[in-house]
Amino acid sequence: MAADVSIILNAHREGVLAAPSIRSARRASIIAERLGIVVETLYVLDQPDQATLEQFHFGAPADVRIIEVSFGDLGLARNAGVASSSGRWIAFLDADDLWAENWIRDAFTCAEAYSGTAVWHPEINILFGEKESNFLHPDMEGEHFDLGGLAVENYWTALCFSPKKVLVETPYRRMAIADGVGYEDWSWNLEVISHGVLHKVVPGSVHAIRVKAHGMNKAAQMAHCLPHPYSLFRDILLSRSKTSDGA
Repeated sequence: MAADVSIILNAHREGVLAAPSIRSARRASIIAERLGIVVETLYVLDQPDQATLEQFHFGAPADVRIIEVSFGDLGLARNAGVASSSGRWIAFLDADDLWAENWIRDAFTCAEAYSGTAVWHPEINILFGEKESNFLHPDMEGEHFDLGGLAVENYWTALCFSPKKVLVETPYRRMAIADGVGYEDWSWNLEVISHGVLHKVVPGSVHAIRVKAHGMNKAAQMAHCLPHPYSLFRDILLSRSKTSDGA
């Protein structure tokens, strides 16, 4: 039977840090299933070390599928999980981050009730690890949303709840940090907007995001990377220019 939601837990070399994330995904799955939501879970391990393999293979529930890939690229590993999934909705979790236990249940409820096409995000992100703070995700239908701000900063993390159809039609692109192209989540967020998809927020939802000293975002920052170039901002400027001319 096809799932309503496919949880894709992406791992690389997190080792023991993956254990809380595994429990977090399992708890969110159980809470959702109590509402009658059919959930499947896939572990996608990209070039894992032995410690990470042990975390995911030891005591894994019988209904979990484990996929090993060798991309060395988080976006491509996400694509592999999507290709192997059966759910209508995809929920990403990275193997050192955490969901609140109501995430799958509440995201599914909001997404199913919405009439348009949207990618869903938690309202609040709590940062921990190398940096401790919190920030809010903006809703594109919110009163004060500014699309132009996406030219200088990424508004949403990669731990989204997305229609599978959107991820199939707009897969993640390979990153090329040596060539100045990074931020797989920022790039993907921009690309789906250019295809007419909104980014929405699930009210009252929370994720906890580990900030790493040597993660991919840090590498992209050090290399002064930018996301993949899209026509989105050119189109925004042209639109605003026409509006100004017509005023």
